[in-house]
Amino acid sequence: MCSRKPSCTDRAMQHLAMKTIFQSLQRAEAPPPNGSHWTRLARQPIFDRSGAISAYELLFRPKDRPYHGFGDIENPHVASAIVMLDGFNLVRPMLAKGQRLFINFTEELLEAEMPLLLPPEICVLEIAETATPTPGLLASLAHLRRLGYTCALDNYAGQPELQPFLAQVDIVKINSLGMSTRKLFAAASGLCDKVALLASKIEDPINETFCRGFGFTLFQGNFFAKAEIVEGSNIRPAEMTRARLLSYVTQQGVSLDQMTEAISADLHLTYKLLSFVRTVHFGQPGAPKTVPEAIALLGGERLKKWLFAITLADFDTLPMQGKVAFHSALRARFLALLGEKPLGLPPAAVQQRFMLGLFSLLATEMPRFFEDLDESIAIDHDIMLAYREQQGPLAPWLALASARDGGDAVTVETLAATLNLSAEDIDDAHQRASAWSATFFGLPPAP
Repeated sequence: MCSRKPSCTDRAMQHLAMKTIFQSLQRAEAPPPNGSHWTRLARQPIFDRSGAISAYELLFRPKDRPYHGFGDIENPHVASAIVMLDGFNLVRPMLAKGQRLFINFTEELLEAEMPLLLPPEICVLEIAETATPTPGLLASLAHLRRLGYTCALDNYAGQPELQPFLAQVDIVKINSLGMSTRKLFAAASGLCDKVALLASKIEDPINETFCRGFGFTLFQGNFFAKAEIVEGSNIRPAEMTRARLLSYVTQQGVSLDQMTEAISADLHLTYKLLSFVRTVHFGQPGAPKTVPEAIALLGGERLKKWLFAITLADFDTLPMQGKVAFHSALRARFLALLGEKPLGLPPAAVQQRFMLGLFSLLATEMPRFFEDLDESIAIDHDIMLAYREQQGPLAPWLALASARDGGDAVTVETLAATLNLSAEDIDDAHQRASAWSATFFGLPPAP
């Protein structure tokens, strides 16, 4: 695999592609919110000649219209980002050994080399049928293939304008539905010894027989299996955090510390990052349990790509209420400050309390999501014990946060004594946490 680092020119081209995408978002009207905490996509199997499932194609599905497809969204970049992040997270743990995922990418996302977030041994990069073979796109495809990615050309039928793609793809996908036998043979005959041919939209056994005879090795369509709806948990970003991320991914010179702070302070981003990194490293030991650990695995360049993709994927969702985001961050900072200053706990224990506070509101705000939380990301055992059973060493800390928010002075006093904290310690930490959260989210301080 090629290990060439991206040059300044490479980064400039990727940066330009990102700006082009966000300009298209600014021109489009945001879709109406649907209020859902759930992601809905579809997957359709792709079979080899033996009848075994070789891969699945991930398909975008609007949340309010689960049986409609890619063309029903105003901005295809949003659809691609949702499939790339949420779809990958949902479906990868379901894959059998050797199976892969076909993910559709727009021209601009490929030029920005967003697939670098995903493992090349799992993901097949499907070039959207609206893409044109510009020099910039062809160069990006060549680079991605050198890094080990498999590329597939969608909806090819011999079009002369798409032929420059053929030198940079490994799979050619031909829509056999409604295509005459003569045209199907003509499209396949010159390619079967150069690339793998995938016949899509197969609806009957006659169609399958012809495709087999013409050299196709991969098959997809309702004759074999219909697309299956897949759903999973989702939470939304705070509006102020989204605005900050938009500025980060479209500016040069943003520090890693700034991006780390933005992620750590936001419940949505923390969950998304830990879930994504856990899925990318699925089956490997040492899943990250904190934001710094996850960022260390990603690295600065891939982190910026991830921030770009997650902001784009959330473009069609209603932001989490500012009050919930604010209080999640406040609780996290409050507990971390108590562990840090009065008690002098080690950094790992301080971070553990930060995570305890950050996710603590999910139990009441999103109970179904909370049930599967530790399966989605690698949450510390003591944190989950405190959430679910109100037991373990962190249970008093969780109870303290709840009692302080609820104004229960008697319980706060009792818990403070248990944790060797004074009333002054608690008041000071809460005031500082409130000021910090207010500054970050642009909201008035909590009482």
